Amino acid sequence: MEGICYSLRDAFESFPLDSFGIKEIRVTGGVAKSQLWAEILANVLNKTIYPIESTDGAVYGAAMLAGLGLEVFTAEKLRDNACLNAGKAVNPSSDANLYQQYYSLFQSLHAQVTPSFAALSQILSEDE
Repeated sequence: MEGICYSLRDAFESFPLDSFGIKEIRVTGGVAKSQLWAEILANVLNKTIYPIESTDGAVYGAAMLAGLGLEVFTAEKLRDNACLNAGKAVNPSSDANLYQQYYSLFQSLHAQVTPSFAALSQILSEDE
């Protein structure tokens, strides 16, 4: 679970959320259904997250990103969208500091194993 959350953090850090005026993070799927997973993600991101009540979160998320990219609507319009009602906020806990230390280790390990995955990919492609 932590590995997935750390990978999500990598994605969040490469996406300029602040430039879109995004102030909160809403989640769906497994994270929204599991209190433990929501707590881990809040700690890894060191941000409050809000599970959404809709079961169609992935569809809404894809549409939102497309709409933002095409400037069809603004982040404020999305925030006020009633179909994405947020559930109870999940705040980072005192464990967030420990997760920040683990994230640094995750980044270091990820950088070390990336060449191995490239080599594995090469071997597998030769085998085809």
